[in-house]
Amino acid sequence: MSLRIDRLLADGLAAFPPSQLEDLVGELEIRARTTGLVAPLLVASAIRQISDRLKELDGEGGPAKTMVEALDAAIRVRIPEIANGDPLNAANAAFLLRDDVDSIIRPSYGNR
Repeated sequence: MSLRIDRLLADGLAAFPPSQLEDLVGELEIRARTTGLVAPLLVASAIRQISDRLKELDGEGGPAKTMVEALDAAIRVRIPEIANGDPLNAANAAFLLRDDVDSIIRPSYGNR
């Protein structure tokens, strides 16, 4: 795993610097390109979705604590599965992370 992923897992999403999310997306995309693995690309997509939504909500008073906690829980469950799985299992866990993130973030659009 990368140092940024390790830090995200250790510190949690609320304590992770927002600018580091975009850097993490870039690292994951490079890893996907250089390895041919799909899991890093799917994780990058999920992290980008989180980053974009947090930026939007920052201008609206910030995200709900429950949303950040739910995203953090999904990350803490799925990332170790992705990192420790064979490529097929890692891809499956990455799809699940992307779906988890979408199901957590999507309802927040109705709370504008």
